[in-house]
Formats: sequence, structure tokens, C-alpha cells
Amino acid sequence: MTAKSIIIQTIEQMNDTNANFFLDLLKQHLPRLESVDPWDLIPEEEPDEWDLKMLHDIEHNPDCNVFSSEKEMDSRRLSRNTSLATATKKKK
Repeated sequence: MTAKSIIIQTIEQMNDTNANFFLDLLKQHLPRLESVDPWDLIPEEEPDEWDLKMLHDIEHNPDCNVFSSEKEMDSRRLSRNTSLATATKKKK
């Protein structure tokens, strides 16, 4: 087991009071933790072919700017699956 995994498992088992105490302790000894934005820890990568296609669609396809709710997505999946099942039955 790595040190990180042991620390994470230990923290997961702590109650909130002990976890807050541990966080304060870390902040005292590692002051840079307070000023680090977690997004800054993610390495930046060049967009790949798929990313560039999505960015192009966002800029040029008006349908890509409309967000669907989970309910709408479920309805579309159900409709698509029903259509596929019907098409499969017709082929037989």
C-alpha cells in the first residue's frame, strides 16, 4: 500500500471533527495547500481530433448549444432502443 492510499483510507474513517483537525494540521505544516487551486494541478493537454471536432460543432452547430435534462436523455434512449428493436424485427 502506498502512503497516499493509507492516508486516504484513514481520513475516510475519521469523523468530521478529526478530519477538520487533520486538515488544520496539514495547513499549518504545508501552507501552500491553502493557495493551490485544484484545477491548477491538472496538466494541460493539447486538444485531440475528437476535442477539435466538438469545439467546431459547438461554434457552428446550434443544436450543440442546447442542453438536455436527464429525463430527456432517458426518453431519447428509450425511443432509439425501441426503434432499433422494431427495425431488427422487420429484418427477420
